[in-house]
Amino acid sequence: QCLVAALMSVQCLDKVALRAFETLRDSTLDREVTLEAIAAMSTRELEQHLSTLNLFRVKAKYIRACADVIRHKFRGEVPRTVGALKTLPGVGDKLAHLVASVSYGGDEDGFAGIVVDTHVKRVAKRLGWAQAGDDVESVRMSVQARVKREEWEAATLGLIALGQRFCHAKAPACAACPVNASCPSA
Repeated sequence: QCLVAALMSVQCLDKVALRAFETLRDSTLDREVTLEAIAAMSTRELEQHLSTLNLFRVKAKYIRACADVIRHKFRGEVPRTVGALKTLPGVGDKLAHLVASVSYGGDEDGFAGIVVDTHVKRVAKRLGWAQAGDDVESVRMSVQARVKREEWEAATLGLIALGQRFCHAKAPACAACPVNASCPSA
């Protein structure tokens, strides 16, 4: 369910993705989004449940393809490691780290790391923790070096919230930002 919800959330407001996920979940027999439930749906039916989302046809394609790969390659079990998750269709670095953290509390060695989305990347750059041209993995390593390992989940959520509420891409609300006193970009 976490993997499907994550795939649905790409390029979408959280509240819109959550409503669509609830609609999808409520349409299933057991009120759970399982491999069997996805396999039992036609592509059209799956797309209808996702129709309120941006890129809903692409998302439906990836959800179905992930279900097929999980069923055949991973014997019906969603992979637990970031590396294995990244082999699934439509799952990149961000979603792999997110699913490993939320579903399993981390990767095989107990962590999945900071989840870097557009907000985390922007906030890290403005705080001086990352450089303009840094890729996602460089940003993750830079932020992780500044935050205690046991605080990575809270840091991820906090950085995302800062990016959504204050540190907007075009018009940051620096005066209202709770970290403006220590932010070199404020």
